[in-house]
Amino acid sequence: MIQQFNFNKEIDRFKRDLREKKKVFYNRKAKIIGTSKNDWQKSYLIPGSGKEFSGKDYWDRFFKIRGTQAFEWYGEYENLFECIHKYIKPEDNVLVIGCGNSKLSENMYDVCFKHITNIDLSDIVIKQMSAKNKNRKDMKYLKMDMLNVRARDWLGEIFFKWI
Repeated sequence: MIQQFNFNKEIDRFKRDLREKKKVFYNRKAKIIGTSKNDWQKSYLIPGSGKEFSGKDYWDRFFKIRGTQAFEWYGEYENLFECIHKYIKPEDNVLVIGCGNSKLSENMYDVCFKHITNIDLSDIVIKQMSAKNKNRKDMKYLKMDMLNVRARDWLGEIFFKWI
């Protein structure tokens, strides 16, 4: 006897399976970052649109959720040191735009670059990083919107653009 295929029944089963998999996914993600399923859904780290990347609220939420775990856009010092040492001298003043909680500035400071200014939109990350690096006396963390930085204020500086 040939069983007749019921398309609507199969679609309903597929939707039910998908809902179950989605629950498992959100529960696993919530456990990883220590939040409830609802908090995870509301505060998901990936923005809804590219425009969110330019907003202070997005980055405050991002660093609040992520905590102190470093986020590296382009790679770690070990991956970038050849390029850094080729173009930047230890006596140069370095401005890191959109520093976030990257370890790159810390690594550079510990090696030989002492004059580093880090700026970011997020109050949360600036407070975290200032506290974390309080013993690195010549390295500064400033809450600042890079769109409000005047070029003449940093003339001659070396720029790292992380955004």
